[in-house]
Amino acid sequence: MVRMKRALVFGIIAIVFASATKAFGVQSQEITITSREIVERLTRLEEGQKDMNRRIDDLRQTTLWGFGVTFSGLFILMGFVVWDRRTAISPVMRRTEQIEAVLREYAAKSPELAEALRKARLL
Repeated sequence: MVRMKRALVFGIIAIVFASATKAFGVQSQEITITSREIVERLTRLEEGQKDMNRRIDDLRQTTLWGFGVTFSGLFILMGFVVWDRRTAISPVMRRTEQIEAVLREYAAKSPELAEALRKARLL
């Protein structure tokens, strides 16, 4: 009985050892690569890298163009707003100057108005 147990344990150990060496043997065969295969793979990697660099450059150019167009549009809009305000304010300024001229002329004849304009620092 003890002999059978020893034989069984020995058999199991032999099977495990044999399968382990076989598995490692297959793995080492897969790792073996020729220098030509290495060169071919490196060449493909370099070509892929060049293509990726080209794509990144194209994306960078597109982004710069997008920012350029956006900022140009913003500056044009700001210029239009300033121009529009000037054109909208200039008639009001002219009208205000005319009213001030009329008030000064009338203040020369009316002392009460002249005093009120002096208090407001308009005369």
